[in-house]
Amino acid sequence: MARLSKIIADIVLENLILISGGEINITEDQIRSEEDDLAREIFMGLLILHEELKYKEERQKELEKELRERERLFRGVFENAPLGIALLNLDRSFNMGNPQLLDMLNYTIDELKQKNEKEIIFLEESETTTDDDEKYIELTDKLIESFKTAKRYLTNNDQIIWTEITSALIEDELKQPEFIVSIIEDITKRKIIEDELMLKSEELKRSNAELEQFAYVSSHDLREPLRNIATYSQLILKRYSQGLDERVIDWLTQIKDSTARMQNMIRDLLQFSRIGRVDLKFVEIELKVVILNAINNLNPLIFETGTKITYDEKLPFVIGVKTQLILLFQNLINNAIKYSRKGIEPEIKITVDKDENNWIISVMDNGIGISEKYFQSIFVIFQRLHSKTEYSGTGIGLSICRKIVDFHNGKIWLTSKEGEGTNFYFTLPIEQKSERDYENL
Repeated sequence: MARLSKIIADIVLENLILISGGEINITEDQIRSEEDDLAREIFMGLLILHEELKYKEERQKELEKELRERERLFRGVFENAPLGIALLNLDRSFNMGNPQLLDMLNYTIDELKQKNEKEIIFLEESETTTDDDEKYIELTDKLIESFKTAKRYLTNNDQIIWTEITSALIEDELKQPEFIVSIIEDITKRKIIEDELMLKSEELKRSNAELEQFAYVSSHDLREPLRNIATYSQLILKRYSQGLDERVIDWLTQIKDSTARMQNMIRDLLQFSRIGRVDLKFVEIELKVVILNAINNLNPLIFETGTKITYDEKLPFVIGVKTQLILLFQNLINNAIKYSRKGIEPEIKITVDKDENNWIISVMDNGIGISEKYFQSIFVIFQRLHSKTEYSGTGIGLSICRKIVDFHNGKIWLTSKEGEGTNFYFTLPIEQKSERDYENL
């Protein structure tokens, strides 16, 4: 019994040493050499328990160190983030705010903690709440993970600022809602710029509409006096040519030819001004029908020049304004015929390809080609690369093409090699995404 008492006393002593952070001065060899089985088992269990407690103590120190490091990193991010960060209680009262938020709202941290986020929202007289109230409810009910919104805040010095806010939910250890964290960006300057751009855009639209209307009315009103000039010039030449000086006849002929060119220019200008001026609806139409209509309109010219036109057998349906698309192809085909090489019959090939979002349409010819330095300027209205004595025209045809493609939310460009031909490309969106309506035929 004395030996057993000594063992119990030793165990108690060793436990006291362990609790006080000391070490057990006993080895496994010493335990194994113990003759008493009960004592040996007790000492072995105590040694194992000591090792486990020691491991847990070391692990606890590691976790505490890791937690301090994470807290340091969080504090660094929180204090130095370029955006405002707010920690809100579930009722949207402020729990914490970083220096950037305090500077943005002109509050001290103590003043901010006395506020609810709803109190600093700026509302117009006609407004009673913001659209994001329901979003906060959905967030705290865990129906959504986060949401983004824009709202105006009234700062502590009575300044109104626009903010863009991303909010997310923070849960406790039991996965229950605990806080709302909001990242807040001051977008006041951006909003001012956006509003100015929108105002200028509206002014530009109105100005363009007025200019188009002016061009339409002016061009229309000019046609009648030009028609009279042409008519009377022809009458003078027809009735009095026998008694007129050759110089007078030449002058009258120049008047007649110039009047004809002016009439053509006015006709093209009217076409140009009409594009986009009328609220037209997009429709779905077979591209083959569009091409055949354009070819039919140019039949006399095609027959006269011996032009050969080929196109893909299978052509898609596209979305657009039928009359404008016909005019687009008509102008491109006419352009290809006009600038053909002397002694070589014009050949025009129309092909269609597609990418993820667009139909890519090509109109390729074997004409005289265009120098690369003119690839952009040829789309400018009244831009001519050749004199009127070399090639007739008004310099508006390709401008009309570009305006039609722009109206259809596409792009137009070209590749060319002088003396070999030109390839005009343009795109039409597979699905039109614009304010304009479109309907199926």
